[in-house]
Amino acid sequence: MNKNLERRDNESFLSYIERITENRKLYDADYSEWAENLVGKTYSSENARKAYYIVEPLIKKLKEEKIESITDEEILNELEMKRIEVLKERRKKQAINAEFNRLVRRQADTELYWEKFYNAVESLEPLKFPEPIEIDCCKREYLLAISDLHYAKEIKVHGLKNDIINEYNIDVFEKRMWDLQNQVVDVVKEKDIKKLHIFTLGDCIDGILRMSQLMNLQEGVVDSVIEFSEFMGTWMNELTNRVPIVLEYDQCWGNHDQIRSLQPKRDTFIQDNVSKLIMKFLKLRVQGNKNIKINESKTPLIYKNILGVDIVGFHGEDKNLELATKFIRSFYNVDVDMVLCGHLHSQSLVTEGIGKYGDVQCIRVPSLCGVDDYSISLKKSARAGAMLFTFEDGKGKIETRDFWLN
Repeated sequence: MNKNLERRDNESFLSYIERITENRKLYDADYSEWAENLVGKTYSSENARKAYYIVEPLIKKLKEEKIESITDEEILNELEMKRIEVLKERRKKQAINAEFNRLVRRQADTELYWEKFYNAVESLEPLKFPEPIEIDCCKREYLLAISDLHYAKEIKVHGLKNDIINEYNIDVFEKRMWDLQNQVVDVVKEKDIKKLHIFTLGDCIDGILRMSQLMNLQEGVVDSVIEFSEFMGTWMNELTNRVPIVLEYDQCWGNHDQIRSLQPKRDTFIQDNVSKLIMKFLKLRVQGNKNIKINESKTPLIYKNILGVDIVGFHGEDKNLELATKFIRSFYNVDVDMVLCGHLHSQSLVTEGIGKYGDVQCIRVPSLCGVDDYSISLKKSARAGAMLFTFEDGKGKIETRDFWLN
């Protein structure tokens, strides 16, 4: 066997082909030997000769293109890069398919959740709805402001004389709400009120902002949402049965209404707020009552114009209501004549500037739950209550009435 035709150590395959092709005559190798060493198969001399006259000019052309310096390692590297590119494209497609499947699954789960939610609400015992009433343009409208209901929270604040300053639980919540309705009914009859707006200013349920609150909850968070929503739907429906009145209900988001199952910091997932669920429940529950309108909001705030007065309702975590009012006016590019909020479980009023009708008043509404450990920590003591505001066309807010509930 011709030793010159054997591939040398560390010789690339391309260099090997070039060497035995260019030196075939020098190595005294016939065409068959050349072809056999090249591809490892035996060919006739004639066929090998034809192949030789194809390979030889090809080798020259490759040398002209300066490709002869390419090593096996470079070829392997190039092949590896191509393999990586193929794998990357395959991974992209897999990622796209996985994301698509995730989105489809999430959308299907969401649709199933709401289907079950709607079915659950519709399966409840139907409420008795009043006959629809028509009202002409009112010269006066009224706004009932309620805040910090903290449904399912248990409170017992003891005094120094072994007395109880404030006690609160689900039974007390319901008692205070029915007491409030009785007082509202009396005013409706007294003033011949035809249209009443209701603002609930956040913290409808107590939620779980920290683990210590578990000890103060009578019900789980989900149960609290369902029970509170059912009570409020029944409460508003009963009010329209007792007096011929049109209600508009708005609700802002409170910090205790936030869902913080995975993250302890407030406002981390501000959109995860049970207020949205409560509003959907109420809208479904009283949809047959043509005298009640539930206004869902896409923001944590309420913004409403009542007889020319632009009113903002928000929960009120801000300590400085004047700065908060300026920010709302600037950020949302809206007029603000009046601000209503809660959060501090006590009543107060500050003015921010001049509005359409008198000063821009920033009013904190008392809580329904009354004094608790939070208000005590702030050195605030106040009774449970709610507020009713009277608006007159062309004059703005003309009257404020307090409802005390303990």
